[in-house]
Amino acid sequence: MKILVVPMHASIGVAAFSYMEEKKYDRIIMVHPWSKKGSENANAEHLREHFIRRLTKKSLKKRSYMIPEIEIIAMDCSQKPLEIATNFEYIIKRDVDKSLKSQDIHNPLYHILLVEESPSGYLIGSMSLSGDGYNINCLIGSIGYDIRKPKIGEFKPDENLVESFEQIPLLGHIQDAKDWLGNKSGTRRVLREIYSWYREEEDWGKEFRTIDISDFTDLSQQVISTHVTHMFNLQNPLIESLGKRQYRITRLGRSIGSSLSNNQN
Repeated sequence: MKILVVPMHASIGVAAFSYMEEKKYDRIIMVHPWSKKGSENANAEHLREHFIRRLTKKSLKKRSYMIPEIEIIAMDCSQKPLEIATNFEYIIKRDVDKSLKSQDIHNPLYHILLVEESPSGYLIGSMSLSGDGYNINCLIGSIGYDIRKPKIGEFKPDENLVESFEQIPLLGHIQDAKDWLGNKSGTRRVLREIYSWYREEEDWGKEFRTIDISDFTDLSQQVISTHVTHMFNLQNPLIESLGKRQYRITRLGRSIGSSLSNNQN
């Protein structure tokens, strides 16, 4: 079962609906820190009904589209980061326990959708849940046409909203990647060389080909291709395949590559 979790802050509703339209989820959880009796929860209910109406129209056009269940959870807590983190962890753990007891689901997958303005408590809670072994991914992006980007080329007004969101490396992903790389000295070296190539290029969004890494090192292109394939076939990839034999290092790959560069073993 795949579940989209949407902390209802800022203008995230725009991105949430785009995800509902383009990605298939079994359930949607809309969560906020305010009271169930407050105006914020009433507005969330209106938004939920709006989403259902729009998804119903899509379902009529595409007969194969199934409308996911949409639930609203009011945490009724303060907006301090640690308060949000603690309450957010609780509702996810409670939801996992409920799913395991009521259905034949072994490890439900949660996608946490954040924007830059989302309170940090949700990310803190997600990190903790991931470290505890929960199957959770965190996606972050920005809404609107903000021209304040640190580098030329990062501002992409034509980019698909859903595709513009990036996955944040969480504690569980980092530990799983390190465990997987533990006895793979060849793959560790290739990832370290790819990371070093990016450091030289100073452009983390740039695509690479295996021949680029081969020219940069003394490794053969075939060896590099083999290990790159292993790294993009992971559940949480270290390298992403862009098609036409082009690749790019992921945020998780950057994190692990940096660690490997600091430890040459």
